[in-house]
Parts: sequence; C-alpha cells; structure tokens
Amino acid sequence: MAILTLLWIPPLAVGVKLLNTDGCVYATNNKVGFGGLFGDHRGQWLLRYYGKLSCKSSLEAEIWAIYCGLTITSEKVMPISQSNPT
Repeated sequence: MAILTLLWIPPLAVGVKLLNTDGCVYATNNKVGFGGLFGDHRGQWLLRYYGKLSCKSSLEAEIWAIYCGLTITSEKVMPISQSNPT
C-alpha cells in the first residue's frame, strides 16, 4: 500500500472562499455519504456540511456534494474560487 500525501492550497486573493467537496460509497455496507467545506485565504475552515444518501453511485454522491455546496454559496452570497492544484 502506498502512502499519499495531500496538500491543500488556499486561494491567494484575500476575501475569496474555496469550496472543497467529496462523496463516496462504502463497498462493504453500501452506505453513501457526501460533504464539503469552505475555506478562506488563510486556510481556515469557515463552514462544513455533510449528509447521507440512499443512492448506490459514488458519482451521484459527488454531484450531491457539489449541489449542496453551491446551494449554500448562493444562500450565503459567498464568492468562491476554482483551484488548480498543478
């Protein structure tokens, strides 16, 4: 098994928020979940959300995570940036 190190890079512009999302299906028990968090230019968490689904697709869980994050963004009028971690 390989060890993977991940690095989160905050947005460079002051006042810009970043939305990170994820969704998954656990193969052993077929439980499906999704979630996300908003971060600021300092790397501080501002808000998190999560939920359970009854679907069987990880793609659907990913889409729900994005949908919920964008819904929160529109309700709170949060400008977000796209990250390109290359």
